Amino acid sequence: MTGSRLTALVALVGVGLTAGSSAEAQEQAPAAMQQVPVQQAPAQAPAPMQAPAPVQQIQAPVPPMQAPVQAQMQYQSQERIVEVPARIETPAQVGPRLWEATVGVRTVFIKDPQLDPFSNNDAFVQFSLSGARVLMRDDQMALIAGLILDVGTSNASARGEPSELSLTRLSASFEGRYQPWSHLFGFVRIAPGLLHGSASLTDASSPAGSSLTTTFDAFSLDASAGAAFGFGTIGNSKIGAWLIGDGGYGWVQSERLLLAPSLGADQSKAGPVDLGTLTAGGGFFRLAIALVY
Repeated sequence: MTGSRLTALVALVGVGLTAGSSAEAQEQAPAAMQQVPVQQAPAQAPAPMQAPAPVQQIQAPVPPMQAPVQAQMQYQSQERIVEVPARIETPAQVGPRLWEATVGVRTVFIKDPQLDPFSNNDAFVQFSLSGARVLMRDDQMALIAGLILDVGTSNASARGEPSELSLTRLSASFEGRYQPWSHLFGFVRIAPGLLHGSASLTDASSPAGSSLTTTFDAFSLDASAGAAFGFGTIGNSKIGAWLIGDGGYGWVQSERLLLAPSLGADQSKAGPVDLGTLTAGGGFFRLAIALVY
């Protein structure tokens, strides 16, 4: 009995020693694993980014004769951009162009009482014809020069006998225009000229029963202002139609009316009839239709 216990005790001690050595071996194995340094590959620094190699631009050689041409083309393109902006035609460039012809009526109010033997009222009506040309134009302004012909006759009764007065006026016209719109312009005009007049009075008591007549020439000067309205062109032509109106004052040199019969060599046998001094000037207005080209 004692031997069996001893045997069992020895077996237990042996098992304990075996288990202890196994546990110690297991404890030492991790320690050994911890103590052994793990060699890791050294971390490499990121490679620096390299700038891309410059791309060489290959330009075709320009022939010697093409370089000036290319420069000239660039200059012309820039010049077009600067000098050819989008523009709308200005009014100064529309309307009366170079030539102009007008036909109308001029009425002058002569307040001189010496007109009474030849007219029943103060209005002396004349047919008016003119031609003009544009001399200079600057944007909306223009300078025009031309000629004006005014012709008129008035009939009445003097001393119970028929009488007649004829006035013909030829003048040079100088006109300045301002045209704010294409179909409308205003103007001022000055027209120095020469007035030729003739007066006649039928007198049955005169020698040979002839008429008493006289003629005269006087210097004249008109100053006026007016406006014109354009109707547009006539059909497909380049001729434009305008309505023109102006008014002002016409000054005329005074002339003495001495009417005498035409007796040729016997002119001294008959005395003249004195009708006084006539001043054929006064305020006037003119209406006319103009054709311009």
